[in-house]
Amino acid sequence: GACFAGEGVCARTQWFLGGGGGVHAGPRNRWHAHAVGAMAFFADGTYLRSGGEEAVRVVWQTASGNKRFLPRLGAPIQRLSLDSRNQAFCVSCADNSVHIIDTAAFAPTQSIQGFKCGPLGLRITPNLFVRDPVSDLIVAPGSAGALQFFDWQNDRHVYDVQVVNRNYISRTEKDQIPGVIIDHFGLTS
Repeated sequence: GACFAGEGVCARTQWFLGGGGGVHAGPRNRWHAHAVGAMAFFADGTYLRSGGEEAVRVVWQTASGNKRFLPRLGAPIQRLSLDSRNQAFCVSCADNSVHIIDTAAFAPTQSIQGFKCGPLGLRITPNLFVRDPVSDLIVAPGSAGALQFFDWQNDRHVYDVQVVNRNYISRTEKDQIPGVIIDHFGLTS
């Protein structure tokens, strides 16, 4: 059998459990620059999925160490799960979203978005919630540089409006990259 463990935040070390109880370290593979939020194996152990602060899902082939990447998931990855038939994968992100990914196509087939609590560091206060007089939706800051329109009656995210076009970028080393924060906005009918 094999077990994978991280050293610090960026290494993946494979530990082989040998017959007779012996344990030895295998090859080291690196990719994640920051904390890994979740890891999950295929049922047969041939692939390991990992994701973290970079908002990139990495698929590691356990025998060879080869990697495939699914970038730009929008927010740090917190949880990963795989269906029992290895056909679909769910990724839960820090922005209250879940992405369902087709394993064969290696692409998202559906995304489910809840209410976003805004960029890190933004304290959402009541004056940042505005009711749109035209659509009757609640409007509030969402991800960095965007306003979210939320259907409060049906508890669902409807759409985002990018005020400033910006993709999620993880920090460099210890320094957080300053984000775009919308702290004032207004709507008219």
